[in-house]
Amino acid sequence: MNKIKNIWYIFGPLALGLIVSLIIKDHIDYEYLVQPKFAPPAYLFGIAWSILYLLMGISFYLYKKNGEDNSVDKTYNTQLILNLIWPIIFFNFKFRFIGTVEIIILDLVVIYMLYLFFKKYRTSFYLNIPYLLWLLFATYLSYSIYLLN
Repeated sequence: MNKIKNIWYIFGPLALGLIVSLIIKDHIDYEYLVQPKFAPPAYLFGIAWSILYLLMGISFYLYKKNGEDNSVDKTYNTQLILNLIWPIIFFNFKFRFIGTVEIIILDLVVIYMLYLFFKKYRTSFYLNIPYLLWLLFATYLSYSIYLLN
């Protein structure tokens, strides 16, 4: 693999997440919403997502380094796109219900991606466990915010 591709595999999700954060930054109303029990402070999201995007990128790099499978590539890219459009739907457009449905679809795609990683390259599977856990928590927050607001 060439170096530019390797760098993109590792840091691409983080870079794309940064771009999305710039797109949504003036539209985030999290602090003004009625929040559910266990809602974390707003500053925690940037920290958590930065770590998760980096883990996601490292896991994809390691998988690509150890082989390729078109179904894994498509599933990984699908979940990444779904991940990146969720905050735009939820914060920019304020479509809380659609955002909740979208994040549930994202959960399912990520679970399928983990299944594929488990079959193909287990290290990539394990590196994405924190992502799935945080995503399930984000689903709880999304659904709760939809209901409460």
